[in-house]
Amino acid sequence: MSGPGEYLPDPTEGITKPEDLAQPKVVLRSRNYEHYSGPRCHHRCGRNNTVTRILHEVGDLIAGRPPDIHLVYSQHYCPKCRKCFTADMSD
Repeated sequence: MSGPGEYLPDPTEGITKPEDLAQPKVVLRSRNYEHYSGPRCHHRCGRNNTVTRILHEVGDLIAGRPPDIHLVYSQHYCPKCRKCFTADMSD
């Protein structure tokens, strides 16, 4: 168990080739909705498109493997407001 001020060695120290690093842990997340209410008028809007985005985290101190979050989210179009928007991904 490490305490405050205790030195913990870096497990990646001395690795010079990127392919020798630990493979990232893939975490799948989905914010893909067929219908979603608009942010302004709260009208029920249909899905216009789906997008996949890969978010690279800095690292996981417990496992020593950096997680890659594969996020699939939906884009919607509101015909009432004539605005495009994406599903909420704040969480």
